[in-house]
Amino acid sequence: MGFFSIATEVILQEHKFRPITGRVLMIGRQNTGLTPPEALHMIERLGIEVRRRDFEIDTKAMHSTRRGEITDRSFFAAFADCRVEAIDVSAYEGAEIIHDLSTPVPDDLKDQFDFIFDGSTLDNVFNAAIAMQNIHDLLKPHGRCVMINWSNSTPSAYSMLSPDWFMDFFAYHEYEDARVLVVEAEHPGGRVWQYNPFKNKNGYYGYQRTEIITEGRRATVCFGEKSDRPPKSGYPVQNHYRSEKEPYLSSAIRFHNSRRPAYDFHWHGAKTDTPNISAFETLSLLADSARQSEPTEIKRGTDSLRYRIQSAIREGRVISGIKRRLT
Repeated sequence: MGFFSIATEVILQEHKFRPITGRVLMIGRQNTGLTPPEALHMIERLGIEVRRRDFEIDTKAMHSTRRGEITDRSFFAAFADCRVEAIDVSAYEGAEIIHDLSTPVPDDLKDQFDFIFDGSTLDNVFNAAIAMQNIHDLLKPHGRCVMINWSNSTPSAYSMLSPDWFMDFFAYHEYEDARVLVVEAEHPGGRVWQYNPFKNKNGYYGYQRTEIITEGRRATVCFGEKSDRPPKSGYPVQNHYRSEKEPYLSSAIRFHNSRRPAYDFHWHGAKTDTPNISAFETLSLLADSARQSEPTEIKRGTDSLRYRIQSAIREGRVISGIKRRLT
């Protein structure tokens, strides 16, 4: 479980919009994948003030590459005034709260956290719906969550959770705001789309599903801000089978009219004329690094190295270089 580039930038852009404070919960101890210079680069690139530079190096995360990555605690401490804790099924990575998210959380943990991050847990627990309900219950009113989970083509995952699954949950529970991003790439960081279920086009006015028509490997990055509306029981009904438009439509309109600035990922690649991958055109392309031969603004860190290698492989420069050496 860990921080992926798009989800990490959503965290930072959310902090820039409204500072992250109070209690922050990791759903499982998170591997940030960031060395101190890389973390500072991401924070400073967004114009966020750096509060601390004395990073703690991660020695416990099971998924760490052991190249000097920082801990999840020190990442947040670098820019936010908050306390970071983790909840996990066991204490094997140093979680402060031990609980199996496949079962409901106890009452004393409900409405306790200001910000929650899940770096690919829901696709790896058996009862994903209960785990999602737990994240909702753990959040305070107006608390925020950011999650990334695989939505297809990941053999080790228990569940493949679609963008609609998350959006319908946020809409049904009448979140104050929500955004669902589709990341289409071999690893998160490629093409980035935003799902907007509100449709007012060609005589259709209502809530529409994604109906994704591509087989590319995808992850779903979600943001949600819980409202202070009374709690609801039950679960969403899939769009095909709903007898009522509400609360889905009113939620979609509220999300559509959000006062939050649009998420900006232009350094992952300029927008292109890539065809819409939604049959109902509910996805809007935000960035397309899949067609970017060289990074435009990323000057250092793993993002820069990864994009150079990926672009070289895509464009055949690795093979052509080997041929030149052989001849």
